[in-house]
This record gives sequence, structure tokens and C-alpha cells, in this order.
Amino acid sequence: MSDMSNIYFVDVEPKGEPGEPMSDIAQEVDAIKVFQSWGLLPRTIERLIYCGIKGLEHLEHMTLADMEIIFNQDSQLGEKILFRKCLRKWKDHNGFEPLVPDISYVERPPKYFRSNSYRDLSPEPFNGRISPAPKDKDFNLRELLRDSLKGVNLLSSYEKNFTLTNKEQCYICQVTVDYHMRKYPRMKMSLDQIVNYVREIIKAFPSELESTYYVPRSKSATKAPQGKLYHRYLNVYSKIRKESIKSRESTPSDFG
Repeated sequence: MSDMSNIYFVDVEPKGEPGEPMSDIAQEVDAIKVFQSWGLLPRTIERLIYCGIKGLEHLEHMTLADMEIIFNQDSQLGEKILFRKCLRKWKDHNGFEPLVPDISYVERPPKYFRSNSYRDLSPEPFNGRISPAPKDKDFNLRELLRDSLKGVNLLSSYEKNFTLTNKEQCYICQVTVDYHMRKYPRMKMSLDQIVNYVREIIKAFPSELESTYYVPRSKSATKAPQGKLYHRYLNVYSKIRKESIKSRESTPSDFG
């Protein structure tokens, strides 16, 4: 293990002639020296440089929210803990503002379960009896989006442009439906709950239209409901049913 006392004595004063800004290379070299003195793994240092953390000024103004974007994988948790500890000591030693959350940051426990398989989200065989899920008062779309770098970038883009692209709208629907399937793996999303989700989407992104995500069935009942959120859920639900049917058909009978 590296000597942690080294982090207190890294020079943070600019090198070169007075008034002359440091070159990008010089700043990057200084930052790498700091990272090495903290005992960070080479791949972690490479990740920091990739994210643009190339100068001591970046470390001075870094927040916990910035750290969440850099260390966005569960496998990076150990390095994030070490980095956070060292950064706090470094800031304190050099008289900088302490490491505190920014206004948009809410600390969350790490996610130890991630799955790309909806079968994993519903491990028990589908029995054909699905009840409607209740309205969810805990659904927080912006908090869910902050769980991924893609979601954080989406939020940042919206703050600048106050609009969403088609891909961003589809990603919001994906995040919403994934949340529903994790929390209610064998409970059907009711139309009332779809409306509730859509209202939360509009609350998070006021420039969006409800009709983009859900349009109820026409009064004449000749036209099915429409909307990006409705179709996303319909596709996922259909996929789960097909996988469940295949699973039952492939299971040997007790009398076979």
C-alpha cells in the first residue's frame, strides 16, 4: 500500500513564469502524480484522465455528483471509496472547500443487482394470473436517470436545450418500464398506473407532451391505446409471456 502521507505534500501551485498558464500536458502530469501518490490503480487513473480530470483545478472543484459519473460501475466501488477518502484529505490539507454534495445530488446505495434478462427479474414461472399493480408513489424518474451515465447526460442535455430527442424519449420509457418490472415482476401495469408514470415524466420534463407517451383508447374502442410508454411496456410484457411459455414447454413432465 502506498504511503498515504504523500497526499498532503503534493505541490498545487502552478509551475512556470508568473501569469503564464500551465500547459495541458503539465497539468495532466501533475494530476497523475497526485493519483499515483494516492495509490489508485492504473485503470482508475486512466478513467479519470478519460473523464477530463487532468488538472488540479478539476480536483479542487469536484463534487460527489461528479464522482458518481466517473465511478459509474459497481466494480469501481472500492476505488471510489479510496478516491473519495484521499480527495477529502487533499482538499482539507490544501485549504480548499470540503467535498460536499451539489444541489442535484442525492447519495444512493450502490446497485449490486443489474440484469439484462427479464427472466431474471421474474425468476418464478409465469402462472397466467397477473394482477394489476398499484399506483407507485415512490417512482422518481430523475433519481432513476441519475443511476446511469446515459441518464445523467440526458438530464444535462435537457437543462441546456429544454427538449428531448426521440432516442432520449425512448430511453425514458425504457427506464420507467424496467423500474416497473423490477418492483412488480408479476403484476400487470394498469392503465391508471401508465397515466401516473406519464404524469411523473411530464413533471420531470415540463416541455414534454403526455400524448407522446400515452394516448388512451378512443371512445368508440376501435383504436387501441398509443404512445411510446404504452408500446414499450406492451413489448416487454409480450416478451416475458413468450419466455414463460417456452420455459414451461421445455420443462419435462412428471409423467414423461
